[in-house]
Amino acid sequence: MDSTRWRTWKINPDNVIAVELKHGQQVKAKEFKYEPKVTVYTLVGFAKESSDVLDDVDKYIKSSIEKGHTQFTTINTGFSITANYPGKEEKMAKDHEDYENATELYNGQTVRIEGTLCEVEIGDGSCEAPIKFKILEFA
Repeated sequence: MDSTRWRTWKINPDNVIAVELKHGQQVKAKEFKYEPKVTVYTLVGFAKESSDVLDDVDKYIKSSIEKGHTQFTTINTGFSITANYPGKEEKMAKDHEDYENATELYNGQTVRIEGTLCEVEIGDGSCEAPIKFKILEFA
């Protein structure tokens, strides 16, 4: 029997072709119905844009992870059907263009977020973490 069949391989980040994602980037998945606006959120990105935690970003991130918060996630921005209003047609066209230009992800894909390798887990497109990231190897 070939013993190499049972080896466990360590991920070499230099040999993995991964899509680079960043905080605030719009992503999509073919599994989603309609065209939801799904945005990548990271603890570091949130901390850097939040005036409440700018004084000690590292402390905020460490505290958040200790509390069980995920380091990387996505959020589906809700939408509603509305009556016509000035600029609605232009906004809908812009939203559609943003969706078309969003990075498409698929289940099991390897991505790199802030230097950390993650595996994509596509959910059902709900508002709470429609796409999740399983950390494979920390930066």
